[in-house]
Amino acid sequence: MYIYLEGCAAEDGSITAPLSSAVVVYVVNYCAPYANIFHICFVDSNTWHGSISITPEAVQDLSTSFIHAADVPRMVQNCVLPVIDDTEACMVRCGLCCVVRHIIYPCHEWALKQGDSSIQELLGFREGSLKACSEVSGWTKLCEVELPDTVAELIHLFRQNSQPCMLDIPEDLMKFELHFDQEPLLHNDDKKKRLLLKDIISDFETKIANGNDSEINVCIQNFFEKRDVVCSHGNMYYRVRTLQERENTKYDNFENGEKCKFGCSEKKLIKWCAKCNDRERFRCKQEKQNRNYSRLEDVNTALTTLNLKNEGSNIVINGDIGTNFGERMTNKTHLLRTEAVEELRMYVQSLTVKDIVYEHTYSEGICFTVADIILFVYTYHMLEAMNFQVSQLLECLPNIKKWLSHVQHLPRMHQTSNKYGFNMTALGHCISGENGTLNVEFTIPAVTLIVEEDTPEIGRSAKSKQRALRREIARVMKKVKDEKVQPTLGQHPCGRSVQIAWPAVPHEASPKCELPEKRVARKCEQLENLATAVMSIAQSGDVIVDFCSGTGHLGIIIAYLRPDCKVCLVENNFQSIDRARKRVQHLSLKNVTLYQCNLDYFRGHFNVGVCLHACGVATDLVLQQCINRQAKFVICPCCYGNIRNTHLISYPRSQQFRDRNLDEKDLTVLGHAADQTEENIDLQEQGRFCMNLVDTDRASIAREQGYTVSLCSLQPLSCTPKNNLLVGTR
Repeated sequence: MYIYLEGCAAEDGSITAPLSSAVVVYVVNYCAPYANIFHICFVDSNTWHGSISITPEAVQDLSTSFIHAADVPRMVQNCVLPVIDDTEACMVRCGLCCVVRHIIYPCHEWALKQGDSSIQELLGFREGSLKACSEVSGWTKLCEVELPDTVAELIHLFRQNSQPCMLDIPEDLMKFELHFDQEPLLHNDDKKKRLLLKDIISDFETKIANGNDSEINVCIQNFFEKRDVVCSHGNMYYRVRTLQERENTKYDNFENGEKCKFGCSEKKLIKWCAKCNDRERFRCKQEKQNRNYSRLEDVNTALTTLNLKNEGSNIVINGDIGTNFGERMTNKTHLLRTEAVEELRMYVQSLTVKDIVYEHTYSEGICFTVADIILFVYTYHMLEAMNFQVSQLLECLPNIKKWLSHVQHLPRMHQTSNKYGFNMTALGHCISGENGTLNVEFTIPAVTLIVEEDTPEIGRSAKSKQRALRREIARVMKKVKDEKVQPTLGQHPCGRSVQIAWPAVPHEASPKCELPEKRVARKCEQLENLATAVMSIAQSGDVIVDFCSGTGHLGIIIAYLRPDCKVCLVENNFQSIDRARKRVQHLSLKNVTLYQCNLDYFRGHFNVGVCLHACGVATDLVLQQCINRQAKFVICPCCYGNIRNTHLISYPRSQQFRDRNLDEKDLTVLGHAADQTEENIDLQEQGRFCMNLVDTDRASIAREQGYTVSLCSLQPLSCTPKNNLLVGTR
């Protein structure tokens, strides 16, 4: 397989390239020797900003070549680099996160043959690391879009002759810094913690029962220290919550923001007191337990303060042996130790899964993943551009400093960094503060503390849908009425003649090969509406792109019905596009090319853009792609409640709606109401009206760009609640 990266050879043997290319080369080195199946082609485009140097050592063991942009295969030219070209599967994968993940997949297969199953662990739990596209995942967006852009800007800034005297730390770096303050989230958290708790209790009882005095002392004093679980790439760390931490969090009521006497909501408090029928007795019981638990820390502190060293039955004090005093102190030490053991045993017996605290050690939580590799490369090159003289900057970013210090010492990371040509000695001195600092004062921008409350939490999944209140919907509906905004509806280009002769269609080109019988009829009706609309506007030789294609239902039937056209399937999800690939191969379709990438990374020319039920903002990204290429479009929107401003799209889309004083919040409220279109619900009529309003905004922006647009409905309406169809021609 071929990997295409931006980069050109320098006179000293190094490679000048953008950060994305450096990340890919580093990951290939990290996965060595299982990455020998890849050949890296550096494409000389010189279009990047904030370039860095990849050392000759980084590529000396890799298969590489340099080519001009004009010599890149046409399929690859359609995408933003980096790209993996899998010629055998007629599949192109592009986008940094997608490419990095699919370096790991084949490397894992080769590693398994050698008995090494650790490579796949880089993809995290259920292979979810950086899986979601940047349009819906704040975390992928940070790693793939925001941080590389920010670091590239800083590299460019510090390579200029004149450097700033004062600089606000970029907001994206602060997002990464504040991300470590969040509690790591795990799937099936309680189950994992129960296993850890069982090990803690078992280990404690074993040491107390079988250990000598010294071992028991160590057990008591280190009980609340950090513990680890050995993992292939980086250990997982956790600890037991102390009594003080338990007390501090006990009275926090996160439901209403107030403090409750017993650490619960008032509703729960009444329920608890109903069980014992005596609120005061319950309160006294809690206070007694608290007093017993608090003795544990006092005894533990006393043990530590004594700092005694046993020598037989005597105590060494300043080098002199005092037998009588030693006996008294030995007895006292034994008493304290006994009390500490009993108190600690009582505390251990009271432990629950809530007392197990995970350490947020790595960028995605408790496990080392490919995200840590990507962010490490960014961070190193940023510090390198500042000559590693950034002790003051790292003091402002303590979480990143701690993470960086830990990651650089991981054995495989250290080995790969040395092989890659990183100056790990300089990096270590930088972290320890030995290199000093530049004459630049880094400041934390005040806006960060304000912005964080309104921005979506950095996570792998999409932000939840807008939950508009009825009064908000009523407000927007009144505004729409006052501004005299009305949907503009049209007709399907084929009228009611939208049928396809499905019995004549091969099984693999029909939804029957993928869907259960009860869903096939409705899916066929949906496909008929879009496929017939495409056939009515497409011409022979056209390139038709099925965006958000999923398993290829729409694109494959179009490719089968129009063999004179070239069809591209664009889908981000690996499992879906792989199933589409198998269907295409089974049908021996020669006019289909598959692209696994975010839809905005597809940059090729096309004549018709289509999508069936692209979720939320994805519909607008498809529409914008078509407008940018002056292509015709057939679009069936979905998930109106997921529309929101992104780094690529803002609402309202059209100038017409903006002139009517409608803003982003108004559109998101309409989107929420538009999702209430299911049959037999009271708000169905209102939901259809709001759905038509949102799609009228979409149709209006296309009309403003010279399109003729018809906003019509799928036939029959019962084939799907989201049954609007936008058909645009020029």
